[in-house]
Amino acid sequence: MAVRSALTRLDAAWKPCKALLTAAPSKAGGAEIYDASETLQQSAHSLTLACEQITGAPLDHLVGIAGRQRMLSQRMAKFYFYRTWGLFDAPADMELHLSRAHFTAVLIQIEGSQHATAPVKAGVTAVRREWEPYQQALFANKEPAKMRRDAARVAELSERVLVVTEDLVARLVAQAQGALTTARA
Repeated sequence: MAVRSALTRLDAAWKPCKALLTAAPSKAGGAEIYDASETLQQSAHSLTLACEQITGAPLDHLVGIAGRQRMLSQRMAKFYFYRTWGLFDAPADMELHLSRAHFTAVLIQIEGSQHATAPVKAGVTAVRREWEPYQQALFANKEPAKMRRDAARVAELSERVLVVTEDLVARLVAQAQGALTTARA
């Protein structure tokens, strides 16, 4: 029931975001998507937590927080771009720093988990390898003009981090499925 309710809220939050994202780009639309995307992110997080509650298995929690890493990698790019546009500059800067801290803390948590197998740790190493240049690009400049100049590089690096975080999630899902198969046997 909690999952179904969370899914309904996620669907409701997605509709205004989709409309804004498919509209012609504008500064006003960018301002509107700021709040709408935050509501969408909160709804997605609630759904993740509801799904984790079904089994309460430690690997399900790791899958959830690794999945959150994908979102955080994109979230940092979002806040970077808000700063380049001069929209919500102080809140975007704060959220960018908070997202970086959370991303780093979760990497440490996954890596240090007693449930992290060698393939999972290799996935974390791959994330770290892509994370360092991305993190450097995100925080290299504070001036919007310089940030706009580096925007293509930030976009490229955010996608590279997204790819390796998706691989990390896949490794954890495979491990969780293996554990479930073993438990059923």
